[in-house]
Amino acid sequence: MAEHIDGRPVALVTGTSRGLGEAIARRLLADGHHVVGVSRSGSPQLTGPAFTDVRADLADPTAVERLIGDVLGATGRLDVLVNNAGGNAYAPCWELAPEQFTELLRVNLTAPFLLSREALRHWIGTGSPGTIVNICSIESEVAWDDPPQAGYATTKGGLVGLTRALAYDFAPHGIRVNGVAPGVIRTSMSPLDTDLAPRIPLQGRLAEPPEIAAVVAFLCTPEASYMTGEIVYVDGGYRLP
Repeated sequence: MAEHIDGRPVALVTGTSRGLGEAIARRLLADGHHVVGVSRSGSPQLTGPAFTDVRADLADPTAVERLIGDVLGATGRLDVLVNNAGGNAYAPCWELAPEQFTELLRVNLTAPFLLSREALRHWIGTGSPGTIVNICSIESEVAWDDPPQAGYATTKGGLVGLTRALAYDFAPHGIRVNGVAPGVIRTSMSPLDTDLAPRIPLQGRLAEPPEIAAVVAFLCTPEASYMTGEIVYVDGGYRLP
């Protein structure tokens, strides 16, 4: 079914219904990819023959395990996987209910693990190169007290570990795995009701989603062909002080 995508490389991007995921999808579309966007509610704002909208609950491991096969059945190929979808819970760890923490783990860490596993099985089985970009966070490197996000930080720290382990394991096959760790982005998921901007050295401003998407897009290009296992921090200097 390669005719369906007109020879374009295919990128699977999770969490495309809004915010950073939408920006990543738009950038990859502009760069010539056919994008398969996955979200729970759909991505009606992303349209056109080069975009395929898939609805799936990434908290459901069974649904996640089927996704790669569904993408291959619909497009005939897979070149890039961007694990972007994520959830958050603003609460100290002693207030975070076990079911909330389980949900964070399923979406932020288990889903990327399972999607990466199935993509890697396909690439190894067909002898194809592939690229994975995981959306990590500066909270795998630094902590903050307001708002408290221990559960989120735990999952993003795990995602950094997964990124490096997969990069090491599959480098001999020419498969690259990198992470992008944004700082505070101007999206609905960010804690915009707190005074975070003055803490950011670069002009005291939050990142805009297209600024992060540009770095993700670079890691998907041949220009990044010698990069693997890297965590690229895009935080406006937040970690410097």
